[in-house]
Amino acid sequence: MGNACQKCSEEQEYLEVKEVDADDANKEVDVETAEILNAEDESSVKEEMHAKSKRNKIQEQIAEEERKMNEAMEMQKKEEEEKKKKKQAALELQRKQEEEAKEKKRQEMLKQQQEELELKKKMEEEAEEEKRRQEELQKKQEEEAQELLRQQQEQQEREAEEERKQQEEREREAEEERKRQEELELQRKEELELQRKEELELQR
Repeated sequence: MGNACQKCSEEQEYLEVKEVDADDANKEVDVETAEILNAEDESSVKEEMHAKSKRNKIQEQIAEEERKMNEAMEMQKKEEEEKKKKKQAALELQRKQEEEAKEKKRQEMLKQQQEELELKKKMEEEAEEEKRRQEELQKKQEEEAQELLRQQQEQQEREAEEERKQQEEREREAEEERKRQEELELQRKEELELQRKEELELQR
């Protein structure tokens, strides 16, 4: 593009010089045409017409150079616009990528926060469940201990009642034995008394 600009600049200088020459040439053509019309020499007229044709070719060449220069400048302008568009597109793409990266990072942070909240909630639920389980276990153990104590108390009461009944039975048996001994003792005394009376009767 630098070479193209330099070429355009050189062509511009060339054309400016050519334009001055062309203006002078046009003025000369008008004067010379009048002179030619007034000239009587045919060969002179041909030479002048040949010169005029040559100048016309020069003007056409100048116009062609100018057209080429304009095309080059237009192409340069288009290239610059294309560069500008590409740069803007690159900047827009970069901005979009940065926004996407930020959004992705934000989504990842939100996801991480959500996972942390869910983990915390799960741990709290597990802790609550463990607490409830421990409370139920403790309650069950207390109920079992109370039931065991109740059974022990009932067993002790049954044993005490059985011991009381056995004691009463022993006392009843002892009382019966005592009465039986008293009866035997009374019977023995009666027999001795009867024997003594019989002996006294015999002595009489």
